[in-house]
Amino acid sequence: MFLRHCGLPLVLGFLFDIMVNNGWIKLYRKICENIIWQNEKALKIWIWCLLKANHKGKEVLIGRQKVKIKPGQFIFGSNKATQELNISKSTIHYWISFLISERYIERKIFPKYSIITILNWNEYQGVERKTDAGLNADETQSSPIKETNKNVKNVKNIVKYNPQSLKLAKLLYELIKKENPAWYLKPNWDKWAEDIEKIVRIDGRTYEQVEWMVRWTQADSFWRQNILSPAKLRAKFNDLIIRAKNQNKGKKIIGL
Repeated sequence: MFLRHCGLPLVLGFLFDIMVNNGWIKLYRKICENIIWQNEKALKIWIWCLLKANHKGKEVLIGRQKVKIKPGQFIFGSNKATQELNISKSTIHYWISFLISERYIERKIFPKYSIITILNWNEYQGVERKTDAGLNADETQSSPIKETNKNVKNVKNIVKYNPQSLKLAKLLYELIKKENPAWYLKPNWDKWAEDIEKIVRIDGRTYEQVEWMVRWTQADSFWRQNILSPAKLRAKFNDLIIRAKNQNKGKKIIGL
């Protein structure tokens, strides 16, 4: 366990007592300067996520379903998290949402389970990588590390979205143009993709659900005139679920 003395709260001790025998993770002193260090429960949940993440890919059975887990991922269940962390479900869900919004992790929700992915896992947990670990994804990816990256001075245009988000942004644009040939707008693709990303990372939707909703809105005579950007899609998403369910009674809507 790579721990440096920087006032780590004693409440974390039980995590190491329970899980240290199953392996180790890297934690560096710079985590003390990170915002998550300011809240004991947030820090506890973040380190718990690091400890739970798999170092190697594997397959697990959930009921009768075989699920592939990649390095840096783990199956998340609120009951088990409450038991292991001794923290209430509401508090855990609050800080999981915070970690998602701050781009420490991403969460994909499925009908019977969800998968949490540590963003940039290989960047700061890889055996050969010498970066300051324990930071959030943005800082790990973009902060210059003088000691180990002396040739890196500035990093610009950091991509803050998954390629799938850009793909869905372009799908929305293409469907809008198809239904409204005279409509003209030159999208800011980074902004459009980031808004799609927020629907997934912050609001907890899956890419499949977002794609379904994009296609449904652009096939609907009313909503295709009103959903003309990912930002508007996100703002109306909850209302759209209700409308879609009312319109598609008896039909399957992916996890909505």
